[in-house]
Amino acid sequence: MKGFVLVLSCLGFSSSIAVAQDNFPEFKLHGLVDVRAIHASDELSWFDRGLSKVRYARDENGKRPNFDLAEVSVVGEASFSWALSAMAHVKFDREQKNVADLVEAFVRYNPVPTSPWRVRAKAGMFFPPISLEHGDIAWTSPYSLTPSAINSWVGEEVKSTGLEVTVEHKGEDNIFSLSGSAFMLNDPTGTLLAWRGWALHDVKATALGRFSLPNIQSLDTLFDGRQSPWVEPHHEIDNRVGYYVSGKWEMRDVATLSALYYDNRGDPVKLKGGQYSWGTDFYNISLFSYLPGDVELLAQYMAGTTLMGPVVNDYNVVTVSFYSHYAMLSRMFGEQRVSLRYDSFKTEDMSFVAQDNNNENGHAWMASISRTFKDKQRIMFEVQFVDSDRANRADLGIPTRAKETLLQLSYRFAF
Repeated sequence: MKGFVLVLSCLGFSSSIAVAQDNFPEFKLHGLVDVRAIHASDELSWFDRGLSKVRYARDENGKRPNFDLAEVSVVGEASFSWALSAMAHVKFDREQKNVADLVEAFVRYNPVPTSPWRVRAKAGMFFPPISLEHGDIAWTSPYSLTPSAINSWVGEEVKSTGLEVTVEHKGEDNIFSLSGSAFMLNDPTGTLLAWRGWALHDVKATALGRFSLPNIQSLDTLFDGRQSPWVEPHHEIDNRVGYYVSGKWEMRDVATLSALYYDNRGDPVKLKGGQYSWGTDFYNISLFSYLPGDVELLAQYMAGTTLMGPVVNDYNVVTVSFYSHYAMLSRMFGEQRVSLRYDSFKTEDMSFVAQDNNNENGHAWMASISRTFKDKQRIMFEVQFVDSDRANRADLGIPTRAKETLLQLSYRFAF
């Protein structure tokens, strides 16, 4: 809990949770508790160096979880003026390294608009503006327990620590915005995607956290054990600044279209503390639209490349292209929401395939139904089916193709 205490101290929390003197400064504390009943997959969990594709699966002792305290998150917000504020998000879940750790923490400048044009900014540790799904408290989704493959990866490896500036023009029917960011502390981005592949889960990377890597032969042979058996997503290795640029067009009550290009500018030959620097770049296109019958459509497409190691025969030692897209339909029926999503994902290995085969193809279906109660409680039931074929499962002595089914019943309480 030391990290939690430090965050609150930095934001200036007093013994009172909400205090206001002449309106500013104002401090608020809220959070989320998520408890689940589970019918888990029988594949070896990727948290135990396996190659499952879901959050809950068999551990190394052959046990599958039935119940879990999936998350406890606390979010602190401080408003210092109408334009200046700060936010910190501290989380617990059983998969993370430390009992409590930081997910996001940033200061933002968001002035009250006095004309159609506005400039806003934020600085700190935050998620890039990629996900359409995570609109709820503590970077959770109102649509499902499990986000798409794209946004699961964003949550585990693509967080930024730096500065983002946005210029926005608001018209009567349309809003246009352009954003740019410079960031560091994410050189390992791409490690999981290359060696484990895509996954669908709702675990979020933390500032001091790490994720296990699969027990594949190439980490001991081709890479001679130089890579730790885990990846630390928030790690600076090459002292180079990455960037992303994005644009968004919002048509009021009709649709929102956005696009983003990301490049962490990682130096692929750098190694530090058992962590490689990966050169990872991608583009993401997103569409949110209102369809007839009060149906919401969410769709995203992502494609990119991640590479590591020196160039040999025109390619880096690890050169993996990745692709994924999903489409989701969702509708509210009073206090109930029903959502259905289809995912497709792929990685294409272009180097040293005989020694380190990272090819993968897969697709997934997700269906969920939830009910929200007035006192900020929500019950959600979700069924998830993932069918994937990954070449390096052969290193674990199992078939390359796996079909996984995960059922989850969640009780969430927000405060």
